[in-house]
Amino acid sequence: MITAILAEHCDDSDRLAARVIARARERESLDAGIALNWKEITNTSIGAAGLNAHL
Repeated sequence: MITAILAEHCDDSDRLAARVIARARERESLDAGIALNWKEITNTSIGAAGLNAHL
């Protein structure tokens, strides 16, 4: 599973760290590789944002 996050506008490093740790703990799913920006994961998990990106 590869996850790329463009976080240059991130203003909450603790939340970013929590999102990345949660993503690392997720089981592999259909989204083997996703690229998101900080705005897309501010209020949701990386996995949920990745699923929405595929829809």
